[in-house]
Amino acid sequence: MTFCNAPGRHEFKQYHRECKESLRLVFSAYSAAKKKLCGSTTPPYGKSGRQDMNAVEHIVECYFRYCKRCFTMTDVKIPAGNNRQCDLLAYNAATQEQYHVESSVTHSKDWLLSTEQLREIFDRKFRGAPPKREGKKTDHAKGKTYFDNIIQAYRSVGFDPSKVQRIFVTWAVADEGNLESFLADYRSKHGMQVDVWSFRDLILPELMRGISTGNYEDEVLRTLSLLRQRDLQTE
Repeated sequence: MTFCNAPGRHEFKQYHRECKESLRLVFSAYSAAKKKLCGSTTPPYGKSGRQDMNAVEHIVECYFRYCKRCFTMTDVKIPAGNNRQCDLLAYNAATQEQYHVESSVTHSKDWLLSTEQLREIFDRKFRGAPPKREGKKTDHAKGKTYFDNIIQAYRSVGFDPSKVQRIFVTWAVADEGNLESFLADYRSKHGMQVDVWSFRDLILPELMRGISTGNYEDEVLRTLSLLRQRDLQTE
């Protein structure tokens, strides 16, 4: 059976080619617009949003959402930052608190960070200092920093740089007795307040207390909820 209006094989192939070309032009225009807006075809919050976070970053992000009642953005790209990014930017609309959060956690006591190691990490994460590398052409050798780029990242999401609270999350600090004096010295030397929050003693306990028995779609929250109920039922 044939239809009088059915296209012939030649017309169908031509139509197919035209459709493919139209789709190619649409995707090409989309990519070009995205690159113009974001600086690349990668979204400013990372390749695939929260899926790019490791387990620690995910738990910290959950803490700020559920315990600190913040809106969150993860893996925020630093403009012209040579592949740098902020682990987490968080905003509480009620209090207008603004946070820049970086995390580095290992639960082994043998690998706890010292205050001297914190100094180098703060310089890199919050002041945009490049890592120390040999060679005359490295950013370190040129004395280049990315602090202004970090400030630009804050402003790109509507943050006031003067109000941003900088938080570094780690399991614990090896020389905890020196932490308070170290943070005071760092603030005095660089005019920047950085607070250290314990993943072990603050983030996990408060998040575990804050979550309920709800059937969370978030796998991390669901797992913590199950562990919390196990603890309550076996006490």
